Amino acid sequence: MLWLVGALLVFCLAATAHVLFWGTHYRLALPYALVEEIPTPDGSAIELRRVTPSEVLQGAQVPVLLVHGIAANHRNLDLDEEHSLARYLAARGLDVWLVTLRCGLPRTPRSLVRLDALRDIDVPLAIAEVLRRTRAESLDVVGFSLGGLLASSALLRRVPEGAVRRLVSLSAPTLVAENTSFWLFARLLASVAGTLPLRTLGLLALPWVHWVWTPVHRLLYNANNMDSRAVNLALANVVQNVATRLIRDLIEARQAGVSEEDWSRIRALNVPVLFITGSRDPFTDSVGTAALCRAWGADTGCVKSSLCVGHGSFGGSDFGHVDLALGGNAARQVFEAIFQFLRS
Repeated sequence: MLWLVGALLVFCLAATAHVLFWGTHYRLALPYALVEEIPTPDGSAIELRRVTPSEVLQGAQVPVLLVHGIAANHRNLDLDEEHSLARYLAARGLDVWLVTLRCGLPRTPRSLVRLDALRDIDVPLAIAEVLRRTRAESLDVVGFSLGGLLASSALLRRVPEGAVRRLVSLSAPTLVAENTSFWLFARLLASVAGTLPLRTLGLLALPWVHWVWTPVHRLLYNANNMDSRAVNLALANVVQNVATRLIRDLIEARQAGVSEEDWSRIRALNVPVLFITGSRDPFTDSVGTAALCRAWGADTGCVKSSLCVGHGSFGGSDFGHVDLALGGNAARQVFEAIFQFLRS
């Protein structure tokens, strides 16, 4: 028993040292013109970051708000200078803002991390605060994965008409799909009680996460688009723990489906939208995305389009899920398409 207790103690100390060392080694701080925490009405908080100082911007700008995905924070779309949609758009003269939702803040009580709170409070609050600080009449929103689902859902009820000029839904799951890998994977994760310690598991996997290729790797990204440094940086700077209650909320929303009332609201939208999916992205499905794209603004005739990146499009490789935001080929094949849509 003493040997067993001693071995367990040594393992815990070694694991702690491993997490601290590699977490510090790959931690990368990035500069921002503004970082501000904003309390929410229900006792939680979000964070806003502005990438480009206002005095550097040329003339009046339509701000761009980037919304991250599940199990992530704002660094999901701003990993480093090479893998950053935020800095790609800022370098082309756009006024870029990043929000960290309550699910991306480690100190948020998990009882407050619910889907309706993210959709009805966090995203509308972020939009309102960016508009207030920039004194702009409207802004553009780019949402990745869960961020795209939240942004499009918030438009139906909580965001004032005219506040959002354009929307880019990047690799966002829909509530239309039946049996995509995303929902099967979500049911598996939701079976765990409490919180998924993804951040700790990610740090424990450093730096040998690339040594063995597993089905989990294949589910998350196409290895041809992700270099080892980007993966290591993501594990140390992006990944956050996930409350399984949030995953169950997503599953319940999928089971409830899209109501006729919501379909009517979708058809009445007058916000130009661009849906982007990866050709090998298991978290999205072509049928659900196509149905949503057909219905979007059908009664208003607004501009809408859908882009599947891969299968040789733009002369590049296929895309999975995470690599649409953090892949080495994302700038040329994904970020440029987003920039052209926002400035058109």
